[in-house]
Amino acid sequence: MNMIDNRIAKSLGLLQVDQREVVTAMGATLAPVYYAKLVLELVDVTISGRFFGGNNGGIGTSYDMLLGRSFLQDYVFNYNGLIGRCELGSEDDLPGIVQS
Repeated sequence: MNMIDNRIAKSLGLLQVDQREVVTAMGATLAPVYYAKLVLELVDVTISGRFFGGNNGGIGTSYDMLLGRSFLQDYVFNYNGLIGRCELGSEDDLPGIVQS
């Protein structure tokens, strides 16, 4: 499932539709669940559905939204930690990706 920062969800007026247990590297916690629609113009995709609410950067990082496996399963996601660059596309868009 995808995650959105609670402050952004509230500022957008998203409706909290549920509350669920979420297990992260920091342990288990209860999190609000919002219904949202997200348009990603860069890849021409619209995501509608449930998003967990999170508190921005609970492990020393900062984010507005995290895209989960439910979104990423249809794409190749490549992260180059040396230069801090992410690439998102299809297999054809990212030559040199080795499948295992």
